[in-house]
Amino acid sequence: MQSIQFLDIELWQWIGVPAAIFLALGLALLAGGVIVKTLRRLSKKTEIAWDDQLIDQMKGPFRFFLFILIQFVSFRLLLLHSPVQEIVDRLLLITLVIGLGWGAHRLVGFLSMLALLAASREDIHRSRGIRTRVAVFRRIGGVFIIVFCAALILMQFDVVRKIGVSLLASAGIAGIMIGFAAQKSIQSLVAGLQIAITQPIRLGDVVIADGQYGTVEEIQLTFVVVRTWDLRRLILPVENFLRSGFENWTRSSSDLLGTVEVHADYSTPVQQVREALLEYIKTCENWDGKAVGLQVTEATDRTIVLRCLVSSADSGKLWDLRCQVREWLVDFLQNRDAGKYLPQIRLESNFYTDVHSADQQRQGPGPAR
Repeated sequence: MQSIQFLDIELWQWIGVPAAIFLALGLALLAGGVIVKTLRRLSKKTEIAWDDQLIDQMKGPFRFFLFILIQFVSFRLLLLHSPVQEIVDRLLLITLVIGLGWGAHRLVGFLSMLALLAASREDIHRSRGIRTRVAVFRRIGGVFIIVFCAALILMQFDVVRKIGVSLLASAGIAGIMIGFAAQKSIQSLVAGLQIAITQPIRLGDVVIADGQYGTVEEIQLTFVVVRTWDLRRLILPVENFLRSGFENWTRSSSDLLGTVEVHADYSTPVQQVREALLEYIKTCENWDGKAVGLQVTEATDRTIVLRCLVSSADSGKLWDLRCQVREWLVDFLQNRDAGKYLPQIRLESNFYTDVHSADQQRQGPGPAR
C-alpha cells in the first residue's frame, strides 16, 4: 500500500488528508464550543454588558483559528515529505492570516458598535461628532486590515518577496512617481482624515453645499453624500468642503431660528397681532419654546412688514413651523375686522371740489367787467 504514490504522496497519506481536516474541524468545534460556553458563564457573573456581545462577535473567528492550529498538528502526523509539507504549511499560514484578518475586522466592528452605543447616550450634537469619527475610522481600519493581510499573504511567495526586496532599492524614486500619479487620490484620503478629526461637517448636519440645501447622510474617505429636501443625493468630493466655503446650519447646535415676513396695512394693530401670535405658537408641536417674537421691520409707501421670529429643534421642524406661522398670520389678517388689515391701495378725493371745478370748465370764463 505504501508503494502506491501520486504527486510524491502515498495512498495512505492521501486518505489521511481529508481525515486530518475533518478531525481538526471536529476538535475545533468541540473545543471551541466548550471554551465559548465557559466564557459565557463567566460573563454572566460580571456587571458589564458588552462582554456577551464580544463573545458573540469573536466566537466564529476563534473557532476558525483553532481549526487552523489543529491542522498544523494533524498534518504533521501524516509524515509528508518536506517539499509537500512546506506547501501545506504555506497554505495553512495563508488561511491563518485570513482568519486573523476576519477576527480583526470583527473586533473593529465591535469597538465601533460600543462607540455608537456610547454616542446614543450623549446629546444629539456630540452624538453626531462621535458617529462621524467612528464611521471614518472604521473604514480606515477595514482598509488597513485588508492591505496588511494581503501583504502578508503575498510575502509567502518567494517571487513576490524577491520583487519586494529589489524594489526597496528604488523605493525613493517609486514613491515620488506614485505620489505624482496619485496626487488627487492622496489629497482625497488626507481630506477625509482631516474631516474625521476636525469635523467641519458631521453625520446629520444640515448644510448648504454647492448651492444645494440638504442633510449629510454619509461620509466616506473620498466623498460625502448629501440628501436634499426632495430626496436627491448629491455626491460631493471631500476636498470641496475644505477648499470652498459652505454653510453648516447645525455646526454648534441643531437649534435654529427662522423668520416669517408678511405685508400688512398701516392700520394693523401690531400689539394685538403680537399677543395672538404668542397664544398660537404655544399650540405648535414644532416650536421648542425658546424664541418667539413679532416686529415691524420695514415700512414702505403702502404697507408695513411684519416679521415673526420663531425657533425649533432642527431644520425639518423649523420649515414646518414657518409654514404654519405664515398660514396662521395670513388667516388672522383675513378674518380680523373683515380683512381691513390686508394691504390696501387708498384713493382720496373731495367730491364737491371736483364737481365745482368741472362745472367751471364747461361754462368757460365769466363776462369781463
